[in-house]
Amino acid sequence: MNTSGALAIIIRQFMDGLKLQGVLDIMRLHQQEATQFLGEAIALTAEVVNNFYSFSFSDKGDPNQETEEAIEYNFRRFRCQVEKGRISSTVINISTETV
Repeated sequence: MNTSGALAIIIRQFMDGLKLQGVLDIMRLHQQEATQFLGEAIALTAEVVNNFYSFSFSDKGDPNQETEEAIEYNFRRFRCQVEKGRISSTVINISTETV
């Protein structure tokens, strides 16, 4: 798999995560604001990503807890990849989900 193919898979996983809590739908409703935020000319670092998101988990024993923790873990791995420079900015059309 080439680098762009691997990047597309990572972005697709990220978008799937945004869908879980309806964030992608909100971004589609407010495309101009989402594009302005995502398109700002700032260095993409784990700190920038951390400041944009926070997690709120279900109570202990809730059936969703395991899934939520897996999502948070994978998101944390994504942030580390960003910090190490292994992920660069790619334009995503949030209306069509194409990279």
